[in-house]
Amino acid sequence: MKYFHSEYDLEFVLTENVDIAFKTHNHVSKYVVGLVLSGELKISVEDKESIVSTEDIFIIPIYSPHSMSMTMDDTKILSMCIGKEFINMYVHNQGQEILIRYIQELINQEVIKDKHGFAFEESMDIVVDLYQDQTKAVPYEIEKINQLLISEPERRLEIEKLAREIYISKYYLIRKFKEEIGLTPHNFQLQNRIRKAQNLLKTGENITTVGMELGFYDQSHFIKTFKSVVGITPSEYIDSIKKIE
Repeated sequence: MKYFHSEYDLEFVLTENVDIAFKTHNHVSKYVVGLVLSGELKISVEDKESIVSTEDIFIIPIYSPHSMSMTMDDTKILSMCIGKEFINMYVHNQGQEILIRYIQELINQEVIKDKHGFAFEESMDIVVDLYQDQTKAVPYEIEKINQLLISEPERRLEIEKLAREIYISKYYLIRKFKEEIGLTPHNFQLQNRIRKAQNLLKTGENITTVGMELGFYDQSHFIKTFKSVVGITPSEYIDSIKKIE
């Protein structure tokens, strides 16, 4: 895997020739536009399974539980991960030139061809429509916990205490959270810990320090959890990062 990240809320991820299966997870702040450059991919979005193959594009909105696995050895996928800040820039005509510049850089590096660049540009209109239509009305009590787990994923998760604070039962909280967000509070917290770990590793912090900061009891536990979410180890992730100029 190779990550091309930018100074904006926009990132490209190249996955190729690897045996990776991503378990069910969701994205809390990123829309994903995936383009299959070669091979075949089995993907399940909100329990709807499909096969996508060479030249196919798929889009995964925020909060949509999904999983995927490569079904052919030579499968190669480029994913465009678009954050809300960049979508707002795009809506206000401030992101088009940035997107074109980054796509052109990927073409220059021979990651994709011109036709693929056009496909990513056209998909932005669909993402914008989804973003504008997908104003998810999450109940207050769920949104409160949701934001806590996003902003402080390293904090110890005390479900019973949180449930008492908002006057609901522990079991109702877990059931309602999964219904609205797509994952249990525990799995959602782990996912956000790893997202925060990715951001810290990008800044140059070492693996041991990041694991400790995020509440993992040892480095082995951190590495195992990181790989289960991202598909590669923290050290492989660091090696895979490349800045788009």
